[in-house]
This record gives sequence, structure tokens and C-alpha cells, in this order.
Amino acid sequence: MASSITGHQTPSVPLSSLSAALPRDPVPEDCDHEAVARTAVKWLSNLDTTCLAEGAQWRDLLAFTGNMRTFSNPHAIELAWKELTAIHHPQEFSLIAGSCDVSACWIEARFEFTLPQSKHPKRACSGIVRVVPVGNDWKIWILATLLEQVEGWGNVDVMKRLTPEQSKAARARVGIDSGKTCFDCAVIGGGPSGLSTAARLKALGVSDCVILDRNSEIGGSWLARYKSFTLHTSKTHSEMPFGNVFLPDDPYFLTSERVAAGYKRLVEWYGINIWVSTVVHNASWVEETQTWTLEVEYVGVQGNVAPRLQIRARHLVFALGGGGQVPKIPLYANRDLYKGEVLHSVNYKSANHWKGKRGVIIGTGNSAHDLSMDMVDAGAASVTLVQRNRTEMLPLSLYKSAFDPFYHEQTDIALMDKMRACIPLNVARVATLEAVRKEVDKMPEYYDALERAGFRTERYIDLVAMVFERLGGHFFDVGAAAKIVDGTIKVEHATVSSFTETGIRFSDGRTLDADVVVFATGFECNMRHAAARIVGEEVGQRLEDFMGVDREGEPLGLCKPMAGQKNVWYIGAGIELSRGYSRFLALQIKADLQGASFDVYI
Repeated sequence: MASSITGHQTPSVPLSSLSAALPRDPVPEDCDHEAVARTAVKWLSNLDTTCLAEGAQWRDLLAFTGNMRTFSNPHAIELAWKELTAIHHPQEFSLIAGSCDVSACWIEARFEFTLPQSKHPKRACSGIVRVVPVGNDWKIWILATLLEQVEGWGNVDVMKRLTPEQSKAARARVGIDSGKTCFDCAVIGGGPSGLSTAARLKALGVSDCVILDRNSEIGGSWLARYKSFTLHTSKTHSEMPFGNVFLPDDPYFLTSERVAAGYKRLVEWYGINIWVSTVVHNASWVEETQTWTLEVEYVGVQGNVAPRLQIRARHLVFALGGGGQVPKIPLYANRDLYKGEVLHSVNYKSANHWKGKRGVIIGTGNSAHDLSMDMVDAGAASVTLVQRNRTEMLPLSLYKSAFDPFYHEQTDIALMDKMRACIPLNVARVATLEAVRKEVDKMPEYYDALERAGFRTERYIDLVAMVFERLGGHFFDVGAAAKIVDGTIKVEHATVSSFTETGIRFSDGRTLDADVVVFATGFECNMRHAAARIVGEEVGQRLEDFMGVDREGEPLGLCKPMAGQKNVWYIGAGIELSRGYSRFLALQIKADLQGASFDVYI
């Protein structure tokens, strides 16, 4: 992930370079699975290398390290475990009844433990172990620990709904017309990541939090998209903290209107403070007071502008949607010669006014295929996708097999998010790739037909890298592939060199006429660049990069403290991550507001 490194950014490494191997020795059929798991949990009271498999890994999420860390190999795990348990004195490691689950080659179980009062109140923690057979013995392959709750802080995973009157009063107390200018936390961005963060903080008793959103209404970032837009994750997979913001009759793939309606319910049910139509011009760190000063401006209906206002906040959270929704637009020569219409997908709303016209879409990710379908449905004379590189494919059947077993109507979403977060990313990647390969190999004709139509596919999609490194760039097929195969949507696998008066020219000299050219070329992925435009170049150089992974396989910048700048955070990279990781972000902010930040283990 390209970035200018200034010394405050952790170097990223390719996730594919972090080796991991899945166990292959089968779990004996005649063993007592729960007894094995119970024994493994007992080992945690005095963990050493003899308890650990050769490729063992331990991921900690705030329980011991005050951060998110992954330790690999038995010696590194033993060293860190002994040092950290000597500091925190964990107690009462116990197997959670009914949590034992058996796969072909490992036994998985959940456990719980407590950390006694120190500078923090008593803490409830949990974890998972995956235990594998090694010869005649059992060893821990995967260990994970996470902070659940802190005594007296409230429950970060549960919040009671307010009555309409209570919600209205709570929001009025800190709303834009309240005159309030001092906050514990300011969140820039009112999409799923910003709303999740504010909701979690509210559950922890942090009421002085404000979301600053430039859109004119809650859910506006979704409503501003093209009219045919739907989410590419299921309704349950797309839920918000505390759950059930979407209705039983809402469709599997939510439209932008249904998404926005769910977000409005979240705000109303829990009294979340969001200032809409509010632009953040800049933010500056005041070292003397250890606070942020933000200059904001309310732009009301029909562009009515109020005087700029300064507000202060102890913590600043950037929830800008990956790169802040800054579009990437390739620069092709002779743009001024072209007589047709050119736009980026961010500005695309509908193809109805292009009936009978020739459309060209540059790019082959999700937006490109959504827009190509929209153009076809609107009666365009022709629709052509310009494919620059092979495209990773995610057929609907593959998505359902990968995610529906985890996220469905009976899922305890809070628990599932935590369990999925426990698995080290390199292990999750290898396991997911293996599962993808099995599914893809069942449907060769699906991919062969696309290749015959000129669409070059990368069959074995790397779902983990897609989320944590690329932040998209794949093709989730909900119908466009069939139209490519039957020729309704045409494909040119080529490099564009320039515009012509009537269309575009490829590097091999061929030309393609078009009445409209749409760049479906994605967005800037590194939130640091968008954040730097707000905090200024000097502070921006001290910020961490956003996404990609470090040498431990931990996501860069995601809900983690930054070494170069205090009290500033990122959250984003999809609804599941925003929902799940927001709990860890809220706990860290709450700790600081209580006067006792978590000690970060280096």
C-alpha cells in the first residue's frame, strides 16, 4: 500500500509473506473433546513451550497488551505470556460450558478469566483455544485473549433502548443548537464506523461524544450513491452494534434507503449525537491541554451557512470510509478533445438519461458491474467494460458459503464478531483460501465462460487480503457475469492511452467510441491522507498509515493507538470490521477518559 514513510508509520508487509499452515492430523474419534479443551485451559495458569504446537500463535485484543498484538512461535509466546501474566495476574481460567466445537483437525473451545483490580477496575476477559493432536499428545495451536468488560464502565456490547422522549432530550443536550463546544470525543464521519464508535461509547457512559457528518441526513453517504445501489454483504452481516436495526422484511441485500432507515433507528433508539450538514475544516492538537480544537461549519438546507464554530475534544476519531471517499481518477491524454460526458462512479446516480447511448466503464470492480447492469437496464445502446488487470471474482454462491454460516438470523452477532477477531490474519487467510479453492473447483464452467467472453478472472479470491490490504477491487457477481457471457455487456481487456474526440484510444492503437465514460476506478485507500488534509501536514506526518498489515499480521492503524500522535484514531474498512472493532476502540477511549490509559506492551 503506497505511502510516504516518515518514521511514524509502521512498515507494512504483504499478508501473503506471513506463513501459516493448517493442521492435518485428524482428531481421534474416541477422545473426550471437552476434557482435552479443559486441560488446555488449565495450562494457561503456567503456559510454556511444552504446551504449544510448533506453529502456535497467540493473538491478544486489549486483555494483556493494551493493544492488538499477535505473537508467533512457542518461544515468543512463552516469553510474552510469562512477562504479561506477571504484570496482570490473571485469575480463574475456566472453560465456558457448551463452547467446545470439533473440526476435522482441531478442537476449539472458549474460556473466560479475570484480571484483578490494579490501576484499572476488575476486568472480565475471554478467549479461545484451538488444540491439535501432536503424536500422542495435545498442543495449543491457536490462543486468543480479549478484554470483555471493565467493572463499573457499563457493557460495551449491550445498551438499553431509550424512549423517544429520552432520546430526543439526550440529543438536544449535546446537539448542534445546544451551545455545547467541549466533548470527550469527536468522530468525523457518520457512516457505519462512526455510528458504531459513538454507540459503543454511549454504552460505556460516554455521552459527550459528537459525530460530525457532512451529509444532510443520517445515512446520507449511502443515499448519495447511485439509485440502483445495494450492499454487497447480507443484512445480518451488515448489522450495527446491539443488533436488529434492520427490519424482518428488509431484503438480503439492503438498498441504500433501507440502510439509512436502519441507521436512523440506531440514532433514535440510543440517543446518539450526530451533527449533520457539518463540515470539518481543520483540527489542531493543543499540547498544553491535551485536546483537539476543530473548526466546523454548519451548512444547512439550500446551502445556508452558519458562522464557523470551534469545538474541543479530548479524542479525535477519523471514520471516513477507507480513504475518505477521495476518488482515484487516471489521467489520460487529450481529455479536452473528447466531446462526450466523463465522470467518476462517485458522481454517478442513474443511467436513465443515457438511453440509446454508448457507455464505457473503466474498471471491473463492484461499482463497475453495478453501473454496467444499470446502463443495460436503462436501455443503453451498448455497454463496454474496460478491464485493465485480471479481476478477483466473488460469485454469490461463494459469498453465501463463506459468510452465511457465520452471520444468519440466529447468530449472536456480538459473540461471532469477537470469535472471528480472535483468529490471526495469516491463519484466517490460509483457511479461507483453502475453502475458496474447494468451492471454486466445483464450478469451472462459470469461470471458463467468462474467459471465453474476454473477461479475465482471478478464480481463487483472497477474501482476507481483499478486506485488510486492498479494501475492495473485486467483482461480487449478483448478475452481471451472465450478461458478460451472453454479450450484453462487452469487455475490452486493454490499457487506455488517451481520449479521442469520440471516445478512447487503447495503447495498441485501437479506438472505442463512447457517449459517456465512467471511471469506476475506486478510491484512495489510506485514510492517513484524508486525515492529514484536516490536521495539517506536520501532524499528518505523525499519523499511522491505515490498513495493510505489520510484520505480526496486525492491521495498520485500525482502532490502535498511534506512536506519533496521542488521542487520534482510525476506524473503517467495511461494516463487519467497524462493528466488531469499534468495541476495542471505545474501551481504549474510555480508559483514557477514566484517567488510566491501557499500558501498551512494546
